[in-house]
Amino acid sequence: MKNFKNLKKWLPLLLMICFATRLPAQCMVFPFQVDSLKKKNHQWLGLAISYYLTQGLELNSIETVSDSITQSLLNTYNIKFPYQISKASCIKLAMLAQAKTIVWGEVVASEDPQTPNIQIRTYIVAPGTYSQKYLPLIKFHLKDFYMVKQELLNLVLNYFNKKSNLYPDLKLDYHHYETFVKSFLISDMQKKISLLEILVAKRPDSDFLNFEISKAYSIMGNARKSQHYLDKITDSILFGPSKQFLKSIHLIDTGQSHQATEILHQLQNEKQFMAETQNNLGVIQARESHHSRACDHFHHSLQAKKDPQVYFNYIKCLMVQRKKSLALENLKIALFYYPDNENLIRLFSFFLSREKKSAPLLIIFKKYIPNLNLIKKLPDLPFVLKNPFELQTYDNLYYLNDFDRIVKLYGKGDTATALKNTQNLMEINPFIPRLHRFLAEIYEKQGDLTLSRQYSQSATFLRRR
Repeated sequence: MKNFKNLKKWLPLLLMICFATRLPAQCMVFPFQVDSLKKKNHQWLGLAISYYLTQGLELNSIETVSDSITQSLLNTYNIKFPYQISKASCIKLAMLAQAKTIVWGEVVASEDPQTPNIQIRTYIVAPGTYSQKYLPLIKFHLKDFYMVKQELLNLVLNYFNKKSNLYPDLKLDYHHYETFVKSFLISDMQKKISLLEILVAKRPDSDFLNFEISKAYSIMGNARKSQHYLDKITDSILFGPSKQFLKSIHLIDTGQSHQATEILHQLQNEKQFMAETQNNLGVIQARESHHSRACDHFHHSLQAKKDPQVYFNYIKCLMVQRKKSLALENLKIALFYYPDNENLIRLFSFFLSREKKSAPLLIIFKKYIPNLNLIKKLPDLPFVLKNPFELQTYDNLYYLNDFDRIVKLYGKGDTATALKNTQNLMEINPFIPRLHRFLAEIYEKQGDLTLSRQYSQSATFLRRR
């Protein structure tokens, strides 16, 4: 009883310690919104703030969704910076990234030059509960921008019950940092590299700058140049795993597969870049003709994250092992999610040519893929390495909500509108079997038995077994 009373006495303190030392859930920082109509020269600040916060949180051991993943998701849903985006959209994207916390806000420019002319409003959202917490409003002059970013980082870290003890040392003055951030908005990788080369010549000691240009060269396929800038980065905890991954690509590129494999296994043990490490281990095994092991790696990569290039690697590897049925099943799944991928479509052409009744199937699919032609030989395309820092492709099946509405229209007797809208969906994705079945039903009702039979055959071909 005495021990119980002592435990009861200390229980509140124990709970407080547990709460204060809890591991924060993965956090996603969205580029802050900017009033683009008022101050166009301030638009870059929204991206500058989110970049600094993302790096600062990672530096202080807060697991954070990378900038490349955030940008990839925004691109998938055609959301361009500077943007106007709703809280609901942010929550949806955060859930896709499996983030448990959102940090987001807006930058507001004042018209009165006599007052602190910039304000930052920040809020933290919990997607699971839709709750929202506002952080204190920050007002400042642009000359105090770096100091303000540290203040904002402190506020966010306080939310996670962490005291800030590390700040990103960008080693870039205000104007250089502005140019650096604006380089993120350049989609042409060669133009981006040209801009970063100018910057790095002025500030060769910036780890952040050297890392960005190393990433850019790696994405362009120039592993030697990537490694050149990678070697300039100090041994910072912020870049450790990323440096190792980029180094593994350089080793693979130079034929040093054994050393690359050791690095990739170490990254797996650290649970870093799980999907990409599995894929690249698969590519190494496939190049050494260990196709069974390669398939296992590709399969594990797809379990970690769906990706059209990894599907291509997996399907090609299955074909080398003469597992044609399993390869076709995975191709159907891949095209369902990624109907625009050229390599997957080329594989589809090959499988289509192997069907006994390929002619009527080709008629149907050429309606939606005009350049589609039957090919008799398996496309001779190389296995593809994955780079976690390149923009990624995410599935976007939002249009299937429209199909549910189309079925309701059809049920109410509006066959003409249902037919037109379904054909529109087929233009977006002709690899969804239920769309084909629905068209077969509509054409049968209209008395066009030839088209009904053709769509019924295409639906059967796409159906997963």
